[in-house]
Amino acid sequence: MQKSNLAKRCLNCDLLKLCNGACPKDRFLYDDNDGIPYSYLCEGYKDYFSYIKEPLQKFLYYSRKYQNMSDIIRAIKA
Repeated sequence: MQKSNLAKRCLNCDLLKLCNGACPKDRFLYDDNDGIPYSYLCEGYKDYFSYIKEPLQKFLYYSRKYQNMSDIIRAIKA
């Protein structure tokens, strides 16, 4: 990913590490700030990553604590 090719809205986004600015072929929306296109999937990515953030953090926490997947799932459900 070349950061010089990303819109300011991407560079300032908390989710950049997760979406990596999305695929260049999907970047065709423009905002008024910099004239660099951003992904039309941006809002969907924001919704998705916000939705999975808490369960993913739980999974990562318990995966460091337990090695067996059944133990991880049991701890998450508790």
